[in-house]
Amino acid sequence: MYEVRINRALQSRLLLCNAYLRPIRFCAFILIIIFTFSHQTYSQNSEITFEHFSIDQGTYETNINSVIQDETGFLWFGTWSGIEKYDGYNFTAYKQEPDNPNSINNQFVNTLYEDKEGNIWIGTRRGIEKFNKTTGVFKHYKPHPPNKETESNNYVLSICEDKDGILWVGTIDGLNKFDKNSGKFISISNDNKDPGSISSNIVSAILEDKAGSLWFGTGRGLDKLDRKTRKFIHFWYDPNNKSEGSNCWVNTIFEDRSGILWLGTREGIVVFDQKVGTFTPYIKENGNSISSICEDESGNIWAGSWLYGLYSLDMREKKSFTIFMMIMIRIL
Repeated sequence: MYEVRINRALQSRLLLCNAYLRPIRFCAFILIIIFTFSHQTYSQNSEITFEHFSIDQGTYETNINSVIQDETGFLWFGTWSGIEKYDGYNFTAYKQEPDNPNSINNQFVNTLYEDKEGNIWIGTRRGIEKFNKTTGVFKHYKPHPPNKETESNNYVLSICEDKDGILWVGTIDGLNKFDKNSGKFISISNDNKDPGSISSNIVSAILEDKAGSLWFGTGRGLDKLDRKTRKFIHFWYDPNNKSEGSNCWVNTIFEDRSGILWLGTREGIVVFDQKVGTFTPYIKENGNSISSICEDESGNIWAGSWLYGLYSLDMREKKSFTIFMMIMIRIL
């Protein structure tokens, strides 16, 4: 078990500060103060520094849900008001334009994904968008017809392309297979009477691992699709809990270079070793929702949380996480 050591008195003040500031839409300048608390420290030769971007640097939006780097090296940000591209010098914003059918259809972006052809796929509250970087044109797709009483099943949380070129699209009301050539969706839903159906209709994360297996993070745990039987195998799952629960809710899935799966849940990180079939919870704490996980060139694991800041694990030491906490202050 990796340990995390935090000054509890200061942590309480930080949580209070975050709870108060969360509803506020920050504008103008954001001052970020970084505190580091951990038993483990980095060497002086590997000092960590952060570069901050604000409206002063050209970005139009400070509320960011998703970040990817495309095959050419550009950074793309999914925000509350569209997408932004950063070329290393300048930001370019792509926003919804009501009178332009080629603009993005919904400005609230939940997730971004680049396919094998270099197209950017965008998950919004009203379906998915295909963005052609050459023409600058957005093409709109909806898993379900817009004339339905609710469009919750068009609220896209996750996108992943498999080895066959099929896009898997996770929403808050079901999973979808999308054929890019025909533009057609096939819906997959939970059936409580079928133990081989997907655990939950909330599909917040999708990953195809190096071996070609498809994994799905849901509101009730981790699922793996058996391609031969088309049945779902359930992992990190409470069979006695028939409702979505924070203890099993998987926000994100990441596979490291050794093939281990790192799960970001609503209560911390869970590590799944596929070789031995064991799950190990780390930095488990109520309300510590992990939203993203990645691995750097040195093999270190980084994890972003909604409330507790940024975590880093030096895989050479494997002793404890380093925590970078942030206080955001609005300058009036």
